[in-house]
Formats: sequence, C-alpha cells, structure tokens
Amino acid sequence: MSVYTKKGDSGMTDLFNGQRVDKTDLHIETLGNIDELTSAIGIVRSMAEEAIANELLSIQKKLKDIMAVVASDFEEELDVREDTLFLEQAIDRNQALFPPLDHFIFPGDLRLSAQIDLARTIARRAERRLTRLLADKKIQTSISRYINRLSDYLFVLARMLEFREVVKQALENNLSQAGESTNETKTMTLDFAKELAEVIEKEAKRMGVNVVISIANKDGISVLTQMMDNAFIVSKGLAEKKAYTSAALQMPTHTLKELVKVGASFEGLEDMLDEKIITLGGGYPLKNKEVTYGAIGVSGSSADNDIYLASYGASKTERKSI
Repeated sequence: MSVYTKKGDSGMTDLFNGQRVDKTDLHIETLGNIDELTSAIGIVRSMAEEAIANELLSIQKKLKDIMAVVASDFEEELDVREDTLFLEQAIDRNQALFPPLDHFIFPGDLRLSAQIDLARTIARRAERRLTRLLADKKIQTSISRYINRLSDYLFVLARMLEFREVVKQALENNLSQAGESTNETKTMTLDFAKELAEVIEKEAKRMGVNVVISIANKDGISVLTQMMDNAFIVSKGLAEKKAYTSAALQMPTHTLKELVKVGASFEGLEDMLDEKIITLGGGYPLKNKEVTYGAIGVSGSSADNDIYLASYGASKTERKSI
C-alpha cells in the first residue's frame, strides 16, 4: 500500500466515518495537535528512566484512543475517568518529591525537563483546540479533563526531575569536598549542633517541609534532636537512626542501601546492632579531613528532600559558613 494517495492534494481529507472535511477543519487541527503531543512525549520517553518511560507509553496509547474518537466525529464514546485519576495520583506523588515553587520557570536547566515542558505546551494547545471543537458540537466528554490533567502531569514531572538533579549535584559536590585539607580541628559541641540545626531548619522552612533534625557526635550519640512544628513523631527515631548510621559507618545513609543487598559487602547489616542501622536517605557524616566528628540525620519529608537537607547542612560546615 502506497504512503501517498493523492486524495488530499485538493486540501480535503477524510474522517474515520467517511466524512470529507477541509484540512483546516477543527477535527483535523485537534488531531494534528494530539499527534504532535504523542510524538513529543515519545522523545521524552526515549530519554527517560524505565518507570517513567512505561508511564509515558501508557499515556501515548491513550492519546491514540482519543484520536480515534475525534477522527470518528465522537460517534464512539471513550471513558477516560480512570485514566484521569491515574494522572492525578501521579501528579500528587511527584509533587511530594520537590519543595513548593516560589519562582517563574524558565525551561532549560535540564534537557529532559525542557523537553517535557515543550510537550506540556503542546498539550495546552491540544486542549484549546479540543475545547473549541467540543463547544462547536455542543457535547461534553471526559477526554477534555484528561488532556487538562496531562499538561499538569507533565509540568510536575519536569519540576520533580529538575529538583532531583539539584539534589544529585549537591551530593556530588559535597562528596568531592569531603576530606579536603583544613587547619581547623572540628569537634561536635552542643552550641555547634544548635547552629547547624537552625541552618537546616531555615532551609526546610524555605522548602515548605516539616522535618526532624538530629545532630550526633562521632560515636553516633545524639547531641541534639530538633523537631519542627507539625513534623511526624515517628520521624524523631528515624532521624536519630540516620545520624547514628552515618557516624558509625562514616558514609551517607542512602549510599549504604546498595551495600546491604543480598550478596553485597554489608548484607544483613540492618538486622545487626539491635536495629540501629538504617538505609533510608537523610543521614550524612560530618568530616574534618578524613576524620568523622559527627553526623546529621533528617527525616519527615520525601527521601530526596531528606537527603538534600542533610547534605545541605554538611556543605555549610565544610564551607565554614555557619
């Protein structure tokens, strides 16, 4: 079968039901925008990690179903309420992984998120065309809500990935600075612990999260545990365990997770030492040259937020800015 049929050379084309329409018809405009959106999501999917890529593939398949409905002039109904709920749940899940936004977004800080933002703008355009088409035909469908939520999903996904990259860079910077030479010998004191906790709490407030901050000495014994208003009670014990683990093993708790897997160096370590060891992210050691003199434990927000706040506090001590 030939790709070209020459039937559209006159500026007309067919809908699925055989109806002949201009290529400028709202049906074709809407279909073109959704098709463009599907392709833009395809680029994102080719760049994304497996879990996100699978999510995007299911969205592409649903968009193809929606195109079929539009191309048949809505002669068939498509209930996408469950699919819309799926998007809303994904939005809520991803939004919990980064702090509230307090600035205008300029896409481009991360290539993948910039590509997602481009797909988001196409989704908005597709929604406008679909809304106009539905208004002209005087019909209502759950499809319009789905396209609306899809643009929100893409926006939040881009922001989550950007923040995750910020956390990654902060961790890499902190790890590269660990053990740098300094003429100052640091020890953990109560006054120092108070200052450090205040620095971390200030950053947590800026992010809009409520956490528990535990500062331990070189032996992993808690010198200070500071609980922000409305922080979860269970976070107190977790923060103290994170600080203990980081001090005892002289490494961030999130890096320990790979080491305790079956067959790894520290397999079964979590079950030892009266369950004092924890591999949840948010524990970070404080080092003077190669010597660990204390540790930070943060708990109560998402894993990425806890890791970021602990590493943020550690970076402040390394740069002598508290």
